Order: sequence, then structure tokens, then C-alpha cells
Amino acid sequence: MERLIRLPANTSGRDIVVGDLHGQRSRLEGELERIAFEPARDRLICVGDLVDRGPESAFTAALMDEPWFYSVRGNHDLSVLAAFDAGCDPDTAGDRRWDLICDDHAWMAELDAAAAATTLARLRRMPYALEIATVGPTVAIVHAEVPQRFGNWQAFSDEIAGEANGAAARYAACWERNLAYQAAPCDAVGRPEQANVLAGIDHVIHGHTPMASPPEGAFIGRIGNRYWIDTVGWLPGQTGSDWKSPPHFTLVPVERPWDPL
Repeated sequence: MERLIRLPANTSGRDIVVGDLHGQRSRLEGELERIAFEPARDRLICVGDLVDRGPESAFTAALMDEPWFYSVRGNHDLSVLAAFDAGCDPDTAGDRRWDLICDDHAWMAELDAAAAATTLARLRRMPYALEIATVGPTVAIVHAEVPQRFGNWQAFSDEIAGEANGAAARYAACWERNLAYQAAPCDAVGRPEQANVLAGIDHVIHGHTPMASPPEGAFIGRIGNRYWIDTVGWLPGQTGSDWKSPPHFTLVPVERPWDPL
């Protein structure tokens, strides 16, 4: 696997980022229809956690086969690999904390051997970080967060991609929430305050930590130039339907992560 993937600018269409999917591909397809997504021109980038919780985990992981779809590795995706394919990566094989299981992954037991192997192969292809060029800003996608100990994107991306001494950064990319718990609802303009701005990149987009505060509801969270867009669209049934801003999938233009579609 490539731990860090750099995508060139999409000069023919849109790059759109979506929050955690958690096995809800059918709901996602409804959202793509709503925004008139064009697979021949547009690209969809997910902040990770394709699997668990929803009813369509394997079907959602199959998005990794689509040429227009990209996703970073989330903690739930990593948890499946640690539980069923620990030897796929030196990190999961050599450090017990990678064995932390998010859910029981019962859906994996429902797959036949061929489907399970295909699903694991799809999850193995997911990088820990994406860097996306645009005609304007440069944007990074990391599932959980970039730890505060990194003062700039280059230092973090170098450590993520490196063979030596990168395990801690890769673990943080999937699991940490230290900054996310401080995120506040994003204003309509989206200009970052100076605190906690990550140098060397224009925007960083995350998922992992649900941005919801009942009864007000779901929101895009922001600190500096870092944005969290998991607005719990994967919740089952009518959960949160009484919130002022009910659970929903957030989709944002990659160059304007404060401006949902």
C-alpha cells in the first residue's frame, strides 16, 4: 500500500469530500444524485470509515474499485484489517494497540471466503493520508487529526509515509481526538483564526469525531485551517430527527470545506 497518495488537480470536474460513510452506500448514492455528481468528470474523496455500523459495509468498501473514488484509512477500516489480516502491514503486526477493535465486525462473518478476501484487499489499498492539488489551495485528507506536535504538514506527511518511526503518526491519523474535541461550528466564511493553523497546507479535512451537539444537531467543526465533516449521516433510522440540524452526510467542495453542497 501507499501510505500517502498525492492526487493531481482535477481540471475537468469537481473534487468533492464526504464524511464517514459507515456502510451506508445507498444513502451516499442518493446524495450523489442530489448534487448531480458526474463520475466521468468528478471525483469523490472520503475521510475514511467506509465500514461498520451500517448495513452495507462490503458494498461500501467496493467503492474503492471505482476510478472516481478515493478514501483515506479510518479507524474502523484499520480495525477490520487488524482483526482479520494483521500481517498486511508492519504496523498492525508489530504493535498491539493496532488491535483495538471498534465493533465486533459481525458483517465480515456473513461474507464467503472470496468476498471477505476481496474486501480486505480493498481496505489494504486505503492510504493514511491524501494530498490533493487544486487550481487554488492545496488540501489534505486525514481521518482523525494531525497531532499538535507537528508544526507543519510536510513534517507530518514525511513521517506518515516513512518506513522508520512513522507508526505513531499513522496511529494518530486514524485514532486521535485531542483537537477534534475542541472544534467549534464553522462560520459561513470559513476563514481560519490563527490558532492551530497547520502550516504548509491550505486546508485539512477530517472525519472520525462526530460533529453533533443535541438538540442543536450536526455541524461542520473547525479549528484554524482544520475541518471535521462527520455529521453522522450514518446513524440508523430516525435517530436525531428532532435535532434542529438532523444527522446528514456532509459533502463539501475540496477547496471550500466550510461550504456544504
